[in-house]
Amino acid sequence: MPRWPALLLASAALSCTAANPDHVAGAPSPCAPETRGCIGTRPIECLAPEAVEEVASCPSAAACARGRCVPPAGAALCATDGDCPEGRVCTALVDGQTLATLALFCVPPAGITPGARACAGDRECRTNLCLRDGSAAPRVCYRACQIDLQCPVGTVCKALSATVTGIQGTIHGCIPG
Repeated sequence: MPRWPALLLASAALSCTAANPDHVAGAPSPCAPETRGCIGTRPIECLAPEAVEEVASCPSAAACARGRCVPPAGAALCATDGDCPEGRVCTALVDGQTLATLALFCVPPAGITPGARACAGDRECRTNLCLRDGSAAPRVCYRACQIDLQCPVGTVCKALSATVTGIQGTIHGCIPG
């Protein structure tokens, strides 16, 4: 029996070493379009039967439920960072009970940029949220507040629109004033 078919098969298996940028490791295949799910703490969305996309990265220690970033077990509700234990920040996540609204929870910081400072993307912010107030003003890292006195000098507390893994809501945050 010739050995070349076995050698050809082995050669083909070893030659595929490049990562497929469209592949999400661990994703179900096939999947139902427009459904959401989780791979660990990473929310994913099915775009087509063979196409899955990672839709966001959840803040550190956050959990994932049905494709949404939700608070980790035991996370306390908050209105400002002052409501959180040392080493935690108050940020918006999808309410783990309803999976349809945003709520504020104390979680470990994600990035290094403090709230109310300029940012270019979510991952650099301690709260994992880089928001704009709807104007042409620069984006800033989210810092939870209820009144202006809870904001750094030069910023004001304002209602902001935020979207976390597809769920939109209004939260109050410090922005340049």
